[in-house]
Amino acid sequence: MPSCVIDACQLGVAYVIDGGAMLHRIPWVKCTSYSNICQLYVQHVRNHFHNILVVFDGYGNSPSTKDETHKRRSGSEMGANVDLTPEMMLTMKKKSFLANPNNKQRFINLLASVMEKEDGIAVKHSPADADYDIAMSACTIARSQPVVVVGDDTDLLILLLHHFSSSYHQTIYLQTSTNILNVSILQDMLDPDLSSSVLFIHALSGCDTTSRPYGIGKLSVLSKYNGLKELAKVFMKPS
Repeated sequence: MPSCVIDACQLGVAYVIDGGAMLHRIPWVKCTSYSNICQLYVQHVRNHFHNILVVFDGYGNSPSTKDETHKRRSGSEMGANVDLTPEMMLTMKKKSFLANPNNKQRFINLLASVMEKEDGIAVKHSPADADYDIAMSACTIARSQPVVVVGDDTDLLILLLHHFSSSYHQTIYLQTSTNILNVSILQDMLDPDLSSSVLFIHALSGCDTTSRPYGIGKLSVLSKYNGLKELAKVFMKPS
């Protein structure tokens, strides 16, 4: 097992939680009030984390660069609009309910209002996709204490690898459903040129907002990285 995969994080960490990933982790039971469902999430974060910031995606009426990704993930199973209230009972499948962006935003608003009343839980709303805000929030907190980012999105790892700096930040971890990665150690293991251009490589091989060229994936791009170094440097220039 690589040295960047660890068994447990150090003490005194803060947690930044991907709210979108968290929504899918807890099963919902029909004929339960939305208020009770919110309490399940509060209990979950209370039992597993401390010093918590939950960052939620935003699902507005304007088009988003992640719209196609959302459609692909939800498929054709989309529930009807629900003007939910805390006391209202859930009457449809969780997947159908959350596949409707209007329902999802309403539930996020309700859940966030419940969490904000709890000591030790802060909430942040992103205007659209939350990955960048999650990574930046983690980097800001890491200036004063170690941070654990909780989420499963590859984009989070790529953003943390790009923005982490051992000169400015304390240790940052990424906790997925299967592993805990020490981002600091992983960055040290990478070729410095690859680490500095990992955003370009990730976008070229496909991410939430760019489709990968047919037949080209992560491994094939990485295997050809030596030939892409100079191109990567051009793309990473702000000008």
